[in-house]
Amino acid sequence: MHLARLYDPARAPQDYSLANLSEIYGSKIESAKSKIFAYLRKKYKDDKKKLECVRKYELTSTKQKKVDIKHTFSVYKTRKDGSQGKTLIFPDIEEMHTTEKYVPKWVEYSVFDAEITYFLREALTFELCNIAIQSENMRNMYDLYCKYWMPFGELLTDMEREGIMIDVQRLKQKQVEAEADRDKHEKDFLSWVYSVQPDAKEFNPSSTMQMQQLLFAPFNKVDSPKLYATNKP
Repeated sequence: MHLARLYDPARAPQDYSLANLSEIYGSKIESAKSKIFAYLRKKYKDDKKKLECVRKYELTSTKQKKVDIKHTFSVYKTRKDGSQGKTLIFPDIEEMHTTEKYVPKWVEYSVFDAEITYFLREALTFELCNIAIQSENMRNMYDLYCKYWMPFGELLTDMEREGIMIDVQRLKQKQVEAEADRDKHEKDFLSWVYSVQPDAKEFNPSSTMQMQQLLFAPFNKVDSPKLYATNKP
């Protein structure tokens, strides 16, 4: 997903899921698949067995968008009378790939997950290669990804795998100091509020509405134009 964030960092956080990205970049994925299949047909033009395998895969590789795992495996809970309820239940990961009734669907889900991830990577790599830069002997944004983003991603996975050492006692001490610091600044802020608004004795600094009223009233709320990229016309 780092490729997607580098290519378009202005999307909403949920748009970087594989399910959403496979929909957003559906046309680019389809283009990448066409180029890959064309390359493979040319490469194996003299090998009938491999060429037939490529052709069969091309004919069956029609699914474009990943469906979220919860929508794939969740089912409605059955009521005591046998009718379908409204509550969705979702099996745990171990149950999905060890229980016989889930195994075929789990295999299909996992294989397509790997497939769509590969094609999405190829599509985004192509797009990043077309964004030229001139810095530190890097030719394009994909060079930047390989030089900085990929090693950083590997560092994060290493940290996740091995963990990092934490001084628990020092952390607790800092928590106490931070909370005391927060309380002091909140008290100072409320003192200022009371000095400019003597009637604001019930003012709640945690309330967004009250803060807006204090700092910006009177004001008229105006919808601002979207400043981020979108796939919608």
